[in-house]
Amino acid sequence: MPKKKPDRRLAAATTGTDQRKGTRRASERIVLDVPVDLERDGTYLYSYITDLSAVGVFVLTNAHHPVGTRLRIHFKLPGESQPIALDGEVQWTSEPGRPNAHAGMGLKFLEISPLIREKLTTVIKRLVRVSESGQAS
Repeated sequence: MPKKKPDRRLAAATTGTDQRKGTRRASERIVLDVPVDLERDGTYLYSYITDLSAVGVFVLTNAHHPVGTRLRIHFKLPGESQPIALDGEVQWTSEPGRPNAHAGMGLKFLEISPLIREKLTTVIKRLVRVSESGQAS
């Protein structure tokens, strides 16, 4: 019987060293697959969030915006019924074809309300606990 592949969406990413900058991450993050719409000037880009923290996301895409570009980010957190819409800014990009890297953009959330930040933190902690216990949500 073939070995079951682990569900990458629930794999907890630790708060260890950030390989891109050699610094410690300030907030816990999780690896997952969440559909996202990125909006800029009435144009939408549909993609997936593959890394989520309370301060930002990594969006898997070959269609990059320049660093500093502001976007409206629309997504639904796992287990939540209402979508979230936040403003974000492109902090860095990863080009296709780089070894050990996925093509995409790192987005920093801008002006998050305390309620939304708490919701993000709560969902991330819940998913990390589920991942660590080896259970599906």
